[in-house]
Amino acid sequence: LVSIEVNPPIQEIIDVGLVPLLVELLKADDLPKLQFEAAWALTNVASGTSKQTFAVIKSGAVPQFVRLLASKDTHVQDQCVWALGNIAGESPQCRDLILSLNTVPALLTLLEKAKNNNAVSTLRNVTWTISNLCRGKPPPIFSSLAPTIA
Repeated sequence: LVSIEVNPPIQEIIDVGLVPLLVELLKADDLPKLQFEAAWALTNVASGTSKQTFAVIKSGAVPQFVRLLASKDTHVQDQCVWALGNIAGESPQCRDLILSLNTVPALLTLLEKAKNNNAVSTLRNVTWTISNLCRGKPPPIFSSLAPTIA
């Protein structure tokens, strides 16, 4: 419902307590299709208001998104990149949380793989996410992003 609706019922998903359940589904490493759907739903929730984005953060989704950047399933990887980009663009605090989880090396690994495989969509998503990690005032700590310009 959250993944297919034009105007998904984001607040209703939060109000009935589904966000923590969706985060638990991200841990189902033997079910990548389920992980993808859960990540997609959480990405949609995180794309709502600031309060809705923080509901996703408070549920523990961000460390799971970062972990899943190393998934064997490229669809799961791409969806998690998109989720992290949405969250990073919310505020400097969100950006800094993502950076504090050592996300940049995993993003650069995906960028290199996408370049080698000519995966244009992944290249775009990772580049967009890295650009969101560079935004905001105060600016991010340079050392956390320095590998992106090396």
